[in-house]
Amino acid sequence: MDDKTELHWRYLKDNLDHSRHHETLRATTTNALLVLAGAGFTVAGYDKCIQQTDLPVLAFIGILGIFGAVFVAKQTERADAHYERARELRDAIDAGTHAPGFEVLRKSADKRHKQRYSGFGAWLRWQGLRNFWILMHLLVAALAGLLAYSAAMTTACPTQ
Repeated sequence: MDDKTELHWRYLKDNLDHSRHHETLRATTTNALLVLAGAGFTVAGYDKCIQQTDLPVLAFIGILGIFGAVFVAKQTERADAHYERARELRDAIDAGTHAPGFEVLRKSADKRHKQRYSGFGAWLRWQGLRNFWILMHLLVAALAGLLAYSAAMTTACPTQ
């Protein structure tokens, strides 16, 4: 292997590692934010009544949800940037190698994957995982907003 190809391989691996790092940050932050949101919902519903005194907690949960969605979108963008660099490097290495090459292998694997995931699976392939990560945070924010609206409309909780 010549020096240029060796450098491409190292840079490719470095970019794949960085991409994986951003995906790990996305997952870790999502876990932490969902735990915080769960704790906040527990505090708000502890007395089995959502009321106006719960509004600050619900506002905090809503902010966490919005922050989580933006954070996930940004981490996904960074992971995609590194992955795109790795893809370009892979193609450059592929251009300098002999058959079968990465491109032929990738197309063959992609064809089998598309056959395996047709119908509803095709919709899942099209969606991309990023939409589900972002949606999870937006649902937390929406639930907090719904509960805050309910709390704002509630004048008093029934006595127990």
